[in-house]
Amino acid sequence: MKKNIIFITLITLFSLFLSSCDMFECPQGPAGEDGNANVTTTTFTNLVWQDDDATHKVINLTVPTITQEIINSGTIQILGSDDGVTWWTLPRTFKTTTWYYYFSINTVKLVLLEENGVFENAHYFKQAKVTVIAGN
Repeated sequence: MKKNIIFITLITLFSLFLSSCDMFECPQGPAGEDGNANVTTTTFTNLVWQDDDATHKVINLTVPTITQEIINSGTIQILGSDDGVTWWTLPRTFKTTTWYYYFSINTVKLVLLEENGVFENAHYFKQAKVTVIAGN
């Protein structure tokens, strides 16, 4: 009999708990600010590759958001595209062609390396996105 009373008491308390609060909903907090202050993306279109030497072509991009602080504690990401719909990350290698980049303050240099020096079959992307991410 004592077990039944304890069981009924526990069931009653549990039922009261479930009916007095909603376990799956929390009160909404204050609205946050729009955007992300530490990430910037710049898209470059109509890229024109220039000869650098027998196996390299290059493009120099001006990116004012690359500062000494970014170089010291941030990072950048480069994406390339032919059509602005499909994007791929750099560095990238396909057959005998490698695309890579390096950067300094205010500048990104995109590099296309054709191992055999035959650029007739090389693939040149026409757009680039540079994403700059500040560190902590």
